[in-house]
Amino acid sequence: MGPFEFIITLLSFVYSLALAQLLFGVARMVRHRRSLKPSLAHAIWMVNTVILLIMNWITLWDFRGQKTLTLATIATAIGFAVLLYLVSAFVTPDLEQAEDRDLAAFHQRESPVYIGAMLAGAIASIGINAAAGGVGISNWASQNALLLGTLPLLVLAFVFRRGRLHIALALANTATIWAFLVLYCPRLSA
Repeated sequence: MGPFEFIITLLSFVYSLALAQLLFGVARMVRHRRSLKPSLAHAIWMVNTVILLIMNWITLWDFRGQKTLTLATIATAIGFAVLLYLVSAFVTPDLEQAEDRDLAAFHQRESPVYIGAMLAGAIASIGINAAAGGVGISNWASQNALLLGTLPLLVLAFVFRRGRLHIALALANTATIWAFLVLYCPRLSA
């Protein structure tokens, strides 16, 4: 077992827990569908989070050829995985109380937290991508061009949390994440 396989095992648990958090949230929403007030904006941000998780997990494949991983690289990967777990937890409503079932109100109240965490992750990713270029993962540094395009979307979505503009920003962010996957991760190969 090499360093990549060793570390990806731990990271996969964190990514799996984040995805499980989202899926459990969706299952609870379906269970409470009769008393749930839906929110298109919140639904789009949940989809954003799922795609963000998948994209970030897939990009870790680029480290498979590394013969050594420094403690800084490992700590950064774990820290970023934890941040993604927190985004998943923040975007997923607790539906135990009836007042928590108004997803529009939940989104209005909690979107600064989960969009803010996504924004923090995007800013951190720019530095992480540049540093990865320095340890031999050169394609990560080139990915900053598209990543920089998400910053204004997230800042504006953080500021404008209502209406059609917010929904358009959420959809544009979703499209940007999909574009990232299509451009940089169209297939995995050995």
